Amino acid sequence: MSAVRRLDLRALIVALPLLAASIDSTAAAGESPAWTSDGLPVASGDGDQTEPRLVPDGAGGAIIAWQDDRPGGYGVCVQHLNALGMPALGWPAPGILLAGAYEPSMSADGARGAMLAWAISSVLNFRRIVNGDPFAAGTPSGATIVDALGSARSGGAREPVLPNDALKAPHNRLPIVLPDGAGGVLLGWLRLSITADKLMFQRLDRAGAAATGWVFVSPITYGEYDPSMCADDSAGAIFAWKGGYPEAIYAQRVRSDGSLAAGWASGGLVVCAAPGTHRATGIVPDGAGGAIIVWRDGRNGSFEQIFAQRVTHDGALAAGWPVGGRVICTYACDPGDQRSNGNYFER
Repeated sequence: MSAVRRLDLRALIVALPLLAASIDSTAAAGESPAWTSDGLPVASGDGDQTEPRLVPDGAGGAIIAWQDDRPGGYGVCVQHLNALGMPALGWPAPGILLAGAYEPSMSADGARGAMLAWAISSVLNFRRIVNGDPFAAGTPSGATIVDALGSARSGGAREPVLPNDALKAPHNRLPIVLPDGAGGVLLGWLRLSITADKLMFQRLDRAGAAATGWVFVSPITYGEYDPSMCADDSAGAIFAWKGGYPEAIYAQRVRSDGSLAAGWASGGLVVCAAPGTHRATGIVPDGAGGAIIVWRDGRNGSFEQIFAQRVTHDGALAAGWPVGGRVICTYACDPGDQRSNGNYFER
């Protein structure tokens, strides 16, 4: 029997230096915080707790979401811890469970709250956690982003026409949610069909209404996989993914009005087309309207390494960066990984 996976904060502290700083300052002031050197349990009940997401609350604490498989209930659980490591005012100790939800995505909203998106029965949902305040538990009641039939948020523009041989099945997965820097929300997700899994984009305005229709991030017929997204400096987004044949890493910029940015290749900028496997993309803004993209790369034929590439605001590889990306770590991505016939096994 496999071990139960529980969620604690010892691994998450690294992702949020502000929390570590607040612990030190609290202890110096003679307080008695709940934090311990061995980590603070966030969810310690029976069942697996996985896929943790954490954002700062702007006051030394954190809002945390995770996938929870507790006995008698499955869904996305949300908790708000204050700077002392205690549940914030009004938040129950076990957290608030959104029953039946899965694939949580969360980002800070810059106003001491968070933006949370999740999937449930192939429907994508979104809610703001305003000022870090608790909300009603139970069946999720957030606003629908994309319903099971494929209509856009708030009855706005509908899904673009799929290829004639595509199955318009109610499959919307892997939401990504980010603030757009102008009070609105950037949304990315995968739209699954029988021919290809397509990466989609939509922007919501400050009021939560659809500011754009649905946008295909890439119009090519190949699927997009392992997607990631970051904001640009103009209320738009930059995406990275693996796809195509032969397999490559691509990037695309979508403007705030939903149009593909001028200067970027219509099928996406080729970030890396080196031989070998490519997967698990990540992306962050570069501070100049472009982005830095990382991925796992198997070009050496024996194991995967981490590579990175910088792309500019206007859709080009940044000057000085090698074609195919720069190796960041020459060791194997996962110690003990061994390749056999193109498959990877954790030892």
